[in-house]
Amino acid sequence: MSEGKSISVRGYLIHMTHYDPVWYDRKESEKPFDLALGCEMVKAMAGVGFNMLIIDLADGVEYRSLPELKRHYSVPMADLEKLIACARDEGLEIVPKLNFSKSKDPRHDHNCWFRPYNELPDNDAYWTKAFELIDEVVDVCKPERFLFIGMDEDFQRTPAQYVAVVRSLHAGLAKRGLRTVMWNDTISLSAGMFGCLQKTLAAEDSTAADIVHVLWNYGPVSARALGRVRDLVDKGFETWFAPGGNPQHVQDWKRLALETGCSGLVMTAWQPVAESNRQRFMDRIQTLGPIYARSEASVADMSAVPGKPIVQANMQPTTQPMEDPVIAPNYLGEPLESVPDLLGSEVYVRNWMVLGPVSFKPVDYASRQQQEVIEADSFVDGPEEGLVVQEEGTEAFGVTWRRYTPSADDGFPQVINLAEAYGGSDCALAYLVAHVHSDRDVEGYSLYLGSDDYVKVWLNGQLIHTYAERRRAITQDDDSIEGIILQKGWNKLVVKCVTVRSGGWGLLLRIADDKGRPLMTAPEA
Repeated sequence: MSEGKSISVRGYLIHMTHYDPVWYDRKESEKPFDLALGCEMVKAMAGVGFNMLIIDLADGVEYRSLPELKRHYSVPMADLEKLIACARDEGLEIVPKLNFSKSKDPRHDHNCWFRPYNELPDNDAYWTKAFELIDEVVDVCKPERFLFIGMDEDFQRTPAQYVAVVRSLHAGLAKRGLRTVMWNDTISLSAGMFGCLQKTLAAEDSTAADIVHVLWNYGPVSARALGRVRDLVDKGFETWFAPGGNPQHVQDWKRLALETGCSGLVMTAWQPVAESNRQRFMDRIQTLGPIYARSEASVADMSAVPGKPIVQANMQPTTQPMEDPVIAPNYLGEPLESVPDLLGSEVYVRNWMVLGPVSFKPVDYASRQQQEVIEADSFVDGPEEGLVVQEEGTEAFGVTWRRYTPSADDGFPQVINLAEAYGGSDCALAYLVAHVHSDRDVEGYSLYLGSDDYVKVWLNGQLIHTYAERRRAITQDDDSIEGIILQKGWNKLVVKCVTVRSGGWGLLLRIADDKGRPLMTAPEA
C-alpha cells in the first residue's frame, strides 16, 4: 500500500437535458432546466470537493447559431451563462458536453438532440452545422481545457466511420485549443454492446493519444476491468472513471484509479434538474459526493481483484454412449493461443436444435421476477435432461423443433438470439440441444456462458449449472463452470433458457480447455 496519490479531476455531470430511452419517452412532458436548483447543486458540489462541472447541453438551451434546435423545454442561453458563472464563482472548471453518437432507434440515439441534422451522413454539411454549434458553445462556456463529445453506444456507424468521426471532432477541437473527452464502452461485454466495444477499441488504436477516455461501469471492479484500465494507461491515454452510485463500487474504482495513475472520477445522475428531484440530488451529493470528491486516499493492492463467481460442475465420469441422433453437431478443435477482448463466433457452440417457445403464466410463480420457473419441470414429459432431440418441424409438447444456427451475416453470430427467432415474448422458455464432439476423453475443461434471462444447463445428463438470480442481458462469459468432463465422441448439451420480459432473450456458450484457452468450435469436422 502506498500513500499520497491523488485524483486531480473530480467531476460532476449535470444535464440541461439528455437523450436515452427513459428521457426520450418523457420528452413531451419534460420541464425546462431549473436554474435555481442547478446553482444550489453547484454550491453543494464545491462544498464536498468537486472541482469540475460537466454540462450536458444537447437541445436544452436556445442556440443563436442554430435556433431550429429549440424545443419546448430549451432555456435561454442566459440561463447557461448564469450556471457557468455560479460554477466559476465556486472554483469549478467547465466542460461542455455535446454527444455526437448515432443510432437508428430514436430512443437510443444520443444525437437525436441535433435533429434534423442528425439524419445527415457525416459529410461536409453535417460538420458545418456541428462546428457552428461547437463554436457558439465554446464562445459561451469558455472551457479551460476540454470539450466532451460523448460517442457512447453508437449503434449506427461502422468502426471505420466511428473512428473518422472521432478524428474529425478531435482535429476541430485541437484547432480551437481544446482537448477531446469521450466515453469508453469497453468494460461492458453484453451482446447488445459488442458493436460499441469494437468501435471504441478501433478508436483507441487509430486516434490521438491526447484524447481523454472516460470508462463507464456501474458494477464492481473486475479482473477484466483492471486489465482494460492498464491497457488504456499503457496506450498513453488519460483515463477517468464514471463508476455510478454504489458507494462501495465507487470506492473500489477510486482505489483502482489511484493505483494505476488514472486522473479522474465523474459522478453521474441521469436525472432532470427539476424540483421533484431536489432531495435526491442533494442527498447524493452530500452522501456519495465526498467519495468522489476527496482528492487523496490510500491505495489498496488491486492485484487480487475479485472476478466473477466460478461454479464447479461436480461431474462424474461416464462411459454411457449418447443415444440421441446427432442433428446439431459441433466439433471442438484447437485452442486459441491469444484471447481478444471480444471473442469471435468461431469459439462458440452455434449449431442447436430448439424446442419452443413455451409460454407460462407469471402468476403461477411466486417471486416478482418468476425465478422459480427455472426449477419447474412440467413443461415436457420426463426428465428435462433426457429430452430427446427430433428433426426440424417435429411437434412435441405443443411446440415445434427447429434448427438454429446464427448466420455468418448476423452482426454477432456467436449469439443464439431467441428473441429474433420467436419475436418478443413475455414469460416464455425454450429448450436447446447441441451435440459436441471431442476427439478424446477430457477432464478439467470449462464452460462459459451468458444468458438473458435464466438458464439451466445439463451435460451428458448431469446438471452442471443453474442461474436464476435476477434478470440480465446476454454478456460474454457471465457464468464460468469449471471441471466439466467430456467423453470421446459425442456429448449432449441441454439448456433451458427463460425470459420473463419482452426484449432480449437468448444465450451464448463456449468451451475452454484445461488451461482456460477458448476452443475453436465448428458445425462441421
